[in-house]
Amino acid sequence: MDDGGDNFLLPQCLKKSAMPPRPRFVDRSGKPLLRTRSRPNPGNTSRGILNIARTGGNWKQIYWNDLYHTVINVKTPTLISGVVVSYVLVTFVFACLYLVVSYNDAKCNVGIKTLTEAYIFSIETIMTIGYGAPTDDIFYGGCGSMALLLTLESFSGIFINALMVGMFFIHFSRASTRAQSIVFTTNAVIRRIRGEYYFIFQVCERRKHQLVEAHVRCYAVRDQVDVDGGGLFQTHSMRLQQPDDDLGSYLLMAMPQL
Repeated sequence: MDDGGDNFLLPQCLKKSAMPPRPRFVDRSGKPLLRTRSRPNPGNTSRGILNIARTGGNWKQIYWNDLYHTVINVKTPTLISGVVVSYVLVTFVFACLYLVVSYNDAKCNVGIKTLTEAYIFSIETIMTIGYGAPTDDIFYGGCGSMALLLTLESFSGIFINALMVGMFFIHFSRASTRAQSIVFTTNAVIRRIRGEYYFIFQVCERRKHQLVEAHVRCYAVRDQVDVDGGGLFQTHSMRLQQPDDDLGSYLLMAMPQL
């Protein structure tokens, strides 16, 4: 529709807003992003981390309240460092206690004179190395203090070992790690087939050990700006025709699936 000049009359919703355009997605530093999920690994696979910054609320308290998932989802170097620090800390605490007993209770016949000797003895105890007692008296004169400390450190070692094995097993068997062998096309396409438009991408499994009964779900993320400059952010579930979502959207990952 023409107003007689060079300008066209546009609907109000199509006119430029006075508000400057804002990027659809940004990282924590405010830098614009092209994807909500980074895909830095070979084969355009992701690490299962969404480029979404969560603000507001006491997030540290939330993480501490759910310590189990917080621990198993930390980075591997952080998890290893935490295990090492835990062992060293427990060993050092018991080493100090052994040194105190050695100086204050002579009838225990501990035979420990320095903190280094106490730490070595504590390592031998918690790891059940069995190099022997510091003195020839392996029963420490029947001292109740040593019996209590040896019992507590032995159970502490068992408890830490159980936690360590469980955490490492769950950490390395996470589904996000297994998903890194699933390869997606770099870019999806919109193709016209028999007069209809379809949103298409491919996915395939790189490993020879295939996933059993794998199925797929797709979501569309809409980030719009209204005439007032406000944001409208919504997530919509997408219906699938191939594979048919009415049948569970199952995939045969041994071959590239379209």
